[in-house]
Amino acid sequence: MILLYHETGGGSIATSSHPVAGEHHLPRRYQHTGHFVELDGPPHIVAHDAEEICKIEGYRMATSEELSSYLEKKRGTGKIHEEVADPKSTGGRK
Repeated sequence: MILLYHETGGGSIATSSHPVAGEHHLPRRYQHTGHFVELDGPPHIVAHDAEEICKIEGYRMATSEELSSYLEKKRGTGKIHEEVADPKSTGGRK
């Protein structure tokens, strides 16, 4: 996942159909969440999309502080699900 920041926020951004690493890829649309745009998918595709989107005025890579804050808020809303194994658990075995 790559997180971008957009100055005005809101809406969405789309990429065009183009080859990446010799593979043809269909256009993709990314939704804004406030000022942020979360790019998720195959690493080589989202890296390419991030480079292209950051060429557009108003877009930039999110800072590490913004990324941490964004992920913390997602955890608080339940959009990220993490499981921590109980050390006392037998994993369903008796």
